[in-house]
Amino acid sequence: MFFCVFDGHGKNGHEVSAIAAERLPAHLAAQPGGALAAPRQAIEAAFRKTDEDIYQGLGPKVEYSGSTGVAVIMDPDKRMLHVGNVGDSRAVVGQCVMDGKAIQWKAHALTTDNKADSPDEQERIELSGGTVMPMEGCAGEDAGPARVWDSPAREKPGLAVSRSLGDGAGRALGVIAEPVITTYPLQPMDRFMLIASDGLWDSLGNEQAVKITAKYLERNLPHVSVKALTEAVRREEGGQLVDDTTVVLVIF
Repeated sequence: MFFCVFDGHGKNGHEVSAIAAERLPAHLAAQPGGALAAPRQAIEAAFRKTDEDIYQGLGPKVEYSGSTGVAVIMDPDKRMLHVGNVGDSRAVVGQCVMDGKAIQWKAHALTTDNKADSPDEQERIELSGGTVMPMEGCAGEDAGPARVWDSPAREKPGLAVSRSLGDGAGRALGVIAEPVITTYPLQPMDRFMLIASDGLWDSLGNEQAVKITAKYLERNLPHVSVKALTEAVRREEGGQLVDDTTVVLVIF
């Protein structure tokens, strides 16, 4: 089984994410012996080939457009999750833990956001000639998260992630499409998985998202749980969705 979320950014980000959503599953399915024969190699190859498809399909349109992506292969027989991630979309497992006689819901993150100022990521970017700094505010102050720039002048490309699909302007600056891959053995306490774009995670923490989801799953209302997450984001953002918010719920 395969699950994924892609979140485009830039003028043509919707086209980048559409190609990724179409091609990455196809590349996984085309792996000799199937993706589960060698999951790590399959995920690495699928991301690499999908990135090539994006450049081939969009050409110069991909210079300042790209997509984050989380892809999860589930091995139901071995109860293993194989996760590949580029960018700041995220996969989180919801765990049901008994604390005495009370049920506690906890979050276990399967991915770590690929931020430009993470030590290893920043080192690669700077060795490639890039600069890692926040945006410059109206009064000349640093504003927002660290971003990838081509110089201290902070003119372009201004990417807030260190790994992505597409983003031609970032390639020469150390922004790569190679996914961070993790493997996770499912535990008896693991009840569901959320895969979502940063539109969710920028507004809700992992624990908060898991507790909202669990509240409705306990009533056997999975569709309502996803809607409740979206509405929680809307409340946090003053009544509107300021960013694309994509959520995939997988129940174990």
